[in-house]
Amino acid sequence: MYSILVLILSLNWISPSESPGEEDWKKAKDKDGITIYTRGSELTRVKEFKAIASINAPISTILNVFWDAESSCEWVQGCQQSEVIEAIPGKSLKYYMEIRVPFPFHDRDLIQSFLFEKIDKKKVRVHLKNLPDDLERRKKLIRLEIAEGEWILEKISENETRATLKYLSDPGGSIPAWLTNLFIVDGSFGYMEGLRKMVKKDKYQDNKTWDF
Repeated sequence: MYSILVLILSLNWISPSESPGEEDWKKAKDKDGITIYTRGSELTRVKEFKAIASINAPISTILNVFWDAESSCEWVQGCQQSEVIEAIPGKSLKYYMEIRVPFPFHDRDLIQSFLFEKIDKKKVRVHLKNLPDDLERRKKLIRLEIAEGEWILEKISENETRATLKYLSDPGGSIPAWLTNLFIVDGSFGYMEGLRKMVKKDKYQDNKTWDF
């Protein structure tokens, strides 16, 4: 459970001027069509990761999984509660999530938006933007201050997509960076495995929300 949890706590995109170069990525795992890379960051001692996987589904199906944020607890381990705050169909989604953290650490919560951008006929970018001050802070929960990234979804064929997730965050509080870094690779790998399972569900096969 902790490995997936760290992924959530460790899913914050940084501007190109702040981020290390693409050549700084180091391959950490390559298995079952999923490749994980990590690199250091200037913002935190926690490592940024990049996960790349082939998903047997069209882009629209993957977007439907993201859009159904209230079902995140079906596949995001450690998720206690997930609710949509605001949604503009086909454009953006803002949601709130509570995350269970193993004892002795305090549970976390997260406010994040998905911003959907069509790059061209075969590529979509989904910005994951952290919004820590959009809701009043709740007692006994530590709000994630760094938790953003981006997805790039590229069409390979009618029913296959190359999904790339770049993510950087720091769970903050008393969780040390070295402990978070121990679980980033397996956590991000498990996240891609979870996405592969979710896209098989019948409820995500409809393409009414998207014009691509």
